Amino acid sequence: MDLLGNRALTTLAECRAILAEQGIEIDLDAIPEDDPATARTLREGRTLGCFQVESPGMRNLLQQLGASTMDDVIQAIALIRPGPAGSGMKDAYIRRCRGLEAATPPHPRLVDVLRETQGVMLYQEDVMQAAAHVAGMELAEADELRRALQKRQEGAIARLRERFLTGAVDQGVDPDDARGVWDRIAGFASFAFCKAHAVTYGRMAYRTVWLKTHYPAAFLTAFLASETGYYPARVYIEEARRLGVPILAPDVNRSAETFRVERIGAQGSPALRVGLSQVRGLSRGTIATILRLRAEGEPFLSLPDFLQRTGAQTNEAEALIRCGAFDAFDRTRPELLWRLHLLKTPQRRPPSGARLDPARLAACRETPESRSDGSRADGTWSSGGRGAFTVPQLSPGEDALLFPAPEPERLVLPGLPDPDPRERGRVEFELLGLCVHQHPVTLLPCPADARRRAAEPPRPIPCAHLSRYGGGRVTLRGLPAATRQVRTDGGRLMRFLTLEDTSGLAEVVIFPPLYRRAGRYLAQAGVLCITGTVQEQFGAFTLNAERVW
Repeated sequence: MDLLGNRALTTLAECRAILAEQGIEIDLDAIPEDDPATARTLREGRTLGCFQVESPGMRNLLQQLGASTMDDVIQAIALIRPGPAGSGMKDAYIRRCRGLEAATPPHPRLVDVLRETQGVMLYQEDVMQAAAHVAGMELAEADELRRALQKRQEGAIARLRERFLTGAVDQGVDPDDARGVWDRIAGFASFAFCKAHAVTYGRMAYRTVWLKTHYPAAFLTAFLASETGYYPARVYIEEARRLGVPILAPDVNRSAETFRVERIGAQGSPALRVGLSQVRGLSRGTIATILRLRAEGEPFLSLPDFLQRTGAQTNEAEALIRCGAFDAFDRTRPELLWRLHLLKTPQRRPPSGARLDPARLAACRETPESRSDGSRADGTWSSGGRGAFTVPQLSPGEDALLFPAPEPERLVLPGLPDPDPRERGRVEFELLGLCVHQHPVTLLPCPADARRRAAEPPRPIPCAHLSRYGGGRVTLRGLPAATRQVRTDGGRLMRFLTLEDTSGLAEVVIFPPLYRRAGRYLAQAGVLCITGTVQEQFGAFTLNAERVW
C-alpha cells in the first residue's frame, strides 16, 4: 500500500469548512461527474489552483482533449506521465480523441482491453493485460514484468522479454508484431500510473475544479491558505480577481494569520482578505500576539494603542502601515507613518526656531496607558456645596496648584495625502508580493534600457486572447508566472515561459537561438514584452518567441 500525505485533501476539507460557515453543505461524493459549468472550466484550461491539472502542460492537455468529465481528467492525469508522453502515446491519444486517426490498438488481441483508452496503453494494468492476451502470461507473471520494467531490473527484463516473445509466438502472434508490442510496453511501463492511482488523483482533481467553478472565493482562499501551488501567490490572487472575487488588504483588526473569506456589502458577497503572514518583515511572534489580543475581545483602536499592547517593532509597524493594515483608522498612510516616527523617536527638546509646541508634541506621543483620567494632586472644585473647594491631603512641605493645569490642546495631525495608486500598488507588491487593488502589470514598467529605447514594441494583445490569433504575429506584455529551462536533444538551452496579465495566462516557447541572445533579459524582475508567432497544436495555443523587448 502506498499511503500519501496530500495537501489537496486539506484544501478540499478547508473549502468545505468555509462553505459550512456560510450554511452551505457540500457532499463531494454526490457532485455530478459531467457538470456543464465544470466542463467549460476544463475545456478552457482555467484550472489554476486545481490539484494535478494546473501546470502549463496539463492546462494545454485539457484543451487538446476537450476534457469535460471526471473520466477525461483521470485519463489526462495518466497521459501526462513520462511513459505515455515519451512513447508518443499521448499525441496518438489526442489525435484519436479529436477524430484525426483511428483508435487502432498495437495488436488485434488488445481491441477489447484498450477500448476505453482509444487503443492506447494508458495504465500499468494495460501492460499486464497486454502480456496476458498477447503472450499468454499469467497475471502474476505479468505483474512481475511490470515491476521489473518499473524498477529497471535489467537482468529480469531480459529474461521476461524472451518469455514474452516466445509466449507470443506460441499464441500464434507474428514475431514482428510481438516485438512491436514489446517495444511499446518497454518504453512505457516504467513511467506510468496504475489505474487506481490515476482514478484517485483524477477524482480529487475534478472535485477541486468543481469547487473552483462554483465557489471560487472559498476554494481559492482554502488553496492559498495551504501554501502550495505551481505559481506565486499573486497569480492566484489575480485569478480570484478575474473570477469576480474582491481582494481586501491586510487589516490588524480583521485579518487572520493566512487568507480568509470575509463577507462584504449589503448582499454579504464573499471577498478574500489577505492574511498577516503575507506581510514581509512581520514576525510570527507579533502575528501571534495580534491574534491573541483580538481573541480576548479588544480590537485595536489606534496606532498608539496597537504599539502599546503588542510591543511591535518599528519596522513591523511601518510595514503594516505601508501595506494598508491600518487604513481602517481613517488616517492616510503618510499621516500614520508621521505619527509612528513621533511615537518611536526619543524625546528631545525641539530646536530653537522650530515653533513646535512641546505640549502638543507630548499629546501626539500619548498612548492609552499614559493618558491620565483619574485624580490629580492639584486642588479641585467639588460638585457638592456652593463653590466648595477641596484641598488634597498634602505631606509636610508638599505644594499643590490652586487650579488644575489645563489639558494640553489635542494635536491635529498634518493633512498628508495618500500616495497615488501606482506608488501604493508598488509598495504593496514589495511588501505583500501582490497588489490589492489592481494587477501589478498595470503598475510595473518594462525595464528601460537601450534596446527598448531603440524601438517600441507593437501594441500588445491580452494574454487570454492568444487563441484568436492562430498563425499570426503578435506581442504579449505580462509578468512571468512560471518558467522552465530545458535542454534540446542537441544539448542547447531553451525555455518555456508562462506570461500573465489582467486577462489570464499565455504560454511562450523561447527556442535556443533567441534564448542565447536574450536569455539574460528574462532573469530581470519585472514586466516582459515578447513578440512572436502564434502556433496551434490540437486546440492549444502557444507563442513561439522571436524577440524579447
